[in-house]
Amino acid sequence: MATVLDGVRVLEVADWGFVPSAGAALGDWGAEVIKVEHPRVGDPIRGLITGGLIPGASGRNFIVEQIGRHKRSVGIDLASDTGRDLLCRLVVAPTCS
Repeated sequence: MATVLDGVRVLEVADWGFVPSAGAALGDWGAEVIKVEHPRVGDPIRGLITGGLIPGASGRNFIVEQIGRHKRSVGIDLASDTGRDLLCRLVVAPTCS
């Protein structure tokens, strides 16, 4: 069954929930959502469970599961030239001057 955003690619380069929530909604509507995270630390919201800020979660980070639905994820270091080049290729731009 076709959805409203079939064929649309969204690159999510954001942290902490607000934009990731919007990306999840776009995925609900059929967009291909690719979340770009730092390769070592990821989205800081992942630390809310491991840091003990959400007690009683038994190791499950329901926040990340909720805002991460319908997404693929890739770790890219955007501080490096190579990482920025890779991001540009995901955008399907030959270069990002």
